[in-house]
Amino acid sequence: MIPSKVPPIQPDSPISSGKIKRQESHPPNASSLSASPKTTDRLILSQAEREYQTLQSAISQIPDVRQERVERIRQALEAGTYQIPSETVAKHIIQEIVKNALPQKK
Repeated sequence: MIPSKVPPIQPDSPISSGKIKRQESHPPNASSLSASPKTTDRLILSQAEREYQTLQSAISQIPDVRQERVERIRQALEAGTYQIPSETVAKHIIQEIVKNALPQKK
């Protein structure tokens, strides 16, 4: 699966922090060549940035929905056998109450 959107640049990435280096290559003897000096842009990534890109690629391959789990739950709902422990329901209700009672971060 190819991601449809390019992920945003993280604040601490080399791109946003100015760690990208521009390297210029000039001929050893510019007067011996009739062409003008060449400028080459080159991107040098740190090991951390390469690992980040590898992880981003791996994450993009993971489906957003665990289809097997959705299918199991759907079948259990249709069969009338889907049950959620009351302790789990109570726990989630309390978590929502506490979350909504706390001031929201801006």
